[in-house]
Parts: sequence; C-alpha cells; structure tokens
Amino acid sequence: MICSSASAVFRLKKASLQKIQSIGPRLSESISSSSLLEKAEKELTFLERHGITALYFEDATYSERLKECEDGPILLYAKGDTGLNTRRALRVVGTRRVTSYGRDLCREIISVLAGMLDDLVIVSGLANGIDVIVHRDA
Repeated sequence: MICSSASAVFRLKKASLQKIQSIGPRLSESISSSSLLEKAEKELTFLERHGITALYFEDATYSERLKECEDGPILLYAKGDTGLNTRRALRVVGTRRVTSYGRDLCREIISVLAGMLDDLVIVSGLANGIDVIVHRDA
C-alpha cells in the first residue's frame, strides 16, 4: 500500500496501517493516536514562535554533506541563515562538563574565527556544554 501524502497516512485505520511494510502494531497505534497530532501541532507552534526551521533531508537547503552519511538525521533544526552547504563550516563536538579554561578557550576560538570568516556556519548537536557555548558566542 502506498499513500499519496502524509495526511493520507493519518487518515488510515490501524488495520490498514499495519499492512504497510515496516509498520507494526506499536507504530500503527502511535500513528492513529490523536495525541501524536497534538504533539506535532505543539512542536510546529514552538518552532514558529522561536524562528526555528525544520529541514527535511529532501529539502534543497538540507546539508549535502549529511546526505552522504548513511546514518545522517532525517530532520535538522536550524535557526538563522544556516547556509549548511557553505564551503566553511565548523563542526563542534565537546564535553558537557566544561571547565572555565575550556569555556574561555572556546569563546576565544569562536571570536577569532567569526572575525576572520563572515560566512562561517557553526554546526553541532546543541548538547549542554561546549555546543551551547559555541552557539551563544557565535
């Protein structure tokens, strides 16, 4: 069974959903639950209120580099002018338990790079710690 759109999927009954390859009883229960749509509405409202864009992996602005990763995320959240396909991107992976030295060094690196490269895009998982410091200072 093939559905023509996402809304068509949500209109299907549980029994029909289970006939679709890779959808079993648990997933069909979730899809047919009204709470799932309520959660989606809350998420969309939050994104709009905070100026956040959700980028689906088939969107033109989705990262071409991530499309090459077999386990790349299906959805990215972005704020501001992301330019994810720019030539200059700084990927940040850091500790969640930041020392004062680590915080100061991180801020200094970001300050210097931001002053040198006006088209620099910062990419991270936004975990607490270094990731958040980098984004705030950028």
